[in-house]
Amino acid sequence: MGDAEVVGGVVRVKEKDDVQFGPVLEAHKFFPLVRAPEEKYKSLSNLKGCPAALFSNPAIIGVGPFVGLRIGDKEVVQTFSLGVMFAFRKNDSDKSLNIGVGYAWDPSVRVLGDGIVEGAPLPAGETQIRYKTTDQKGVMFLFSVGW
Repeated sequence: MGDAEVVGGVVRVKEKDDVQFGPVLEAHKFFPLVRAPEEKYKSLSNLKGCPAALFSNPAIIGVGPFVGLRIGDKEVVQTFSLGVMFAFRKNDSDKSLNIGVGYAWDPSVRVLGDGIVEGAPLPAGETQIRYKTTDQKGVMFLFSVGW
């Protein structure tokens, strides 16, 4: 949450931070899901990064786990994530498009204090908005390319 104020006796949030973008350090491991058609095997024998055993039957769709750390400007690590990633590659290319979805955990999020609700008046006896820091969980979508 960015900031909130009291307007006409009601709490109004001026800035929300529900969706976050940023650089992610990520590691993954793919396992073959779909392999290239047999007639394409020979054209794929020059792929970089593939073990020699896969040259005769390389994967064009892979799936596997990933772990990620979203890097921030105020905190070195803002979000930890864990999920599943899919890789898609053309039959005759070593380049891939990778798409992941997973669980994200942010250990330090600023939210309205207990008893303070957006769109409602401040609790009795309160004169200003309080905040607290808590953790939040959510969904992470990750896109990357391999070259």
